[in-house]
Amino acid sequence: MSTTTQFGCILLRRPAVVGRAPDGGHLAADSVRYLADHLPDSQIREIPGAAHFGPLLTPEPVAAELTRHFTAVHA
Repeated sequence: MSTTTQFGCILLRRPAVVGRAPDGGHLAADSVRYLADHLPDSQIREIPGAAHFGPLLTPEPVAAELTRHFTAVHA
């Protein structure tokens, strides 16, 4: 289930994982923290080698992290 805020952002109502590259820099860290602070039950995960197009460029590490997340959520 999700709804849309007045700013057009989708508001998730399920546990979420927010991925970032370990060397993503200060700006990326601030953006990731903002998302995590505003998504209920979210977790920040660092995914080595991932960047903006992580699922396309580093699919295996991204898939592994999503598998861990969904396994934990449904355990």
